[in-house]
Amino acid sequence: MAATIGALLRSARSIFHFEVLQGALTQAAKHGAAIKVFETLSAEPSLETLRTLSGIIVIADSVSDGLLRLLHASAMPTLLVAHRLPDLPISRCVVDNIQGMEALAQHVLVECGRRAPIFLRGLLTQHDGRQRELAFRQVLANIGLSLPESRFLRGDFRPQVATVSLRAFLASGDPFDAIISADYAMALAALEVLGEAGVRVPQQVMLGCFGDSPEVQAAGITAVAVPVSNLGKCAVDHLLCLIEGTPIPLEITLHAELHMRRSTCSQSSSSSAFSSSP
Repeated sequence: MAATIGALLRSARSIFHFEVLQGALTQAAKHGAAIKVFETLSAEPSLETLRTLSGIIVIADSVSDGLLRLLHASAMPTLLVAHRLPDLPISRCVVDNIQGMEALAQHVLVECGRRAPIFLRGLLTQHDGRQRELAFRQVLANIGLSLPESRFLRGDFRPQVATVSLRAFLASGDPFDAIISADYAMALAALEVLGEAGVRVPQQVMLGCFGDSPEVQAAGITAVAVPVSNLGKCAVDHLLCLIEGTPIPLEITLHAELHMRRSTCSQSSSSSAFSSSP
């Protein structure tokens, strides 16, 4: 009998969740499995509803810790994507946030020589957000660069929030020469804000991000990434193993690669920082 997989995501309007789902749908079709989608932004499905399925994929922090504990206690085959609960041994597919962000920060701060960056933060309640910021701070420590907390801007993995934060920073007049974003949607928003302010990229401000997309590629933004759809494919492959009773590792880590584009080092790049002060 073909497996029916439940995919729990906060909203299909989220770029990240949508692309993970597309990868899962593609891989499920290859295995002859079906996927039933649950958007949890308004309400979580009940445990009784989920137990009618063969297994569950949970994308990021789309459900409460309480529901995850119930799924684990019920022995329901469950796999997390870009999320974890430290005290629950639920298998997960994750991106190597530490290795990826270290590569990006090293490129911008060491190879490109930028010394006055700002960091667009993700959600610190979410695993990816915490790890990416931790890796960025570790690179700062390794190269002896101290930044005030005012240079860590709220972004929450939401372009609208990042836009407000970056506009406020520009209004402060504090000089900066690079933006490193914890995800690609915020980087696209940052590029738009810089354009509105007449800031030249990369000559005045370099821009790099974690995560990639066709829009990021078209904009020429340097990115470190695993194709997001690969997380969905990873989740389906390993969940089907669980459904069949085949053991899998607790954590399946996908290596991130640095894609250098025109938003960072170039021969025409200037070493002077941008300031909106007159």
